[in-house]
Amino acid sequence: IDLGAGIEWTVYSAHGHAPCQIAAFEKKDQILEIGDTTGFYSPDREVWWPNYFVSLETYCKTIQKLMAIPAKRVALSHMGVVENASAYLKNALKATEKWHTEMLDRVAKGEQPKAIAEEKSHWVDSFAGIMPIELQRDMCELMIKRSQKDASKPGLFV
Repeated sequence: IDLGAGIEWTVYSAHGHAPCQIAAFEKKDQILEIGDTTGFYSPDREVWWPNYFVSLETYCKTIQKLMAIPAKRVALSHMGVVENASAYLKNALKATEKWHTEMLDRVAKGEQPKAIAEEKSHWVDSFAGIMPIELQRDMCELMIKRSQKDASKPGLFV
């Protein structure tokens, strides 16, 4: 999208969080606007709540795709702008892997997904507080299902 005066945006599909998610790159200032593509990030606590509501595999592939864009900064939908786009996206992928692994490990040890989701929803609420706790719980439970579905897929976090 050419807005004139040297301002040009390239729009990318960025599915994984939501089927309609997009990202946009502004070439001149090298800003990548990602919305919720990498989940919810709290810069104050340097903590992520991954949001792979559509698919873990698609979510990870989207982050990997965005890593190839020569952005310097990342504009988030809720928490402002983050410098060092490359490091941010790598850390988002690592946080996703950590969440995914924890969910699978806890279920494998016999914990019930509903109980895990309940606990995690309160953790998310402690730094995000952006939606009703019941919705956060349902989203956490959904991601446990997404993790289980994509558990054996190779190359998710490379």
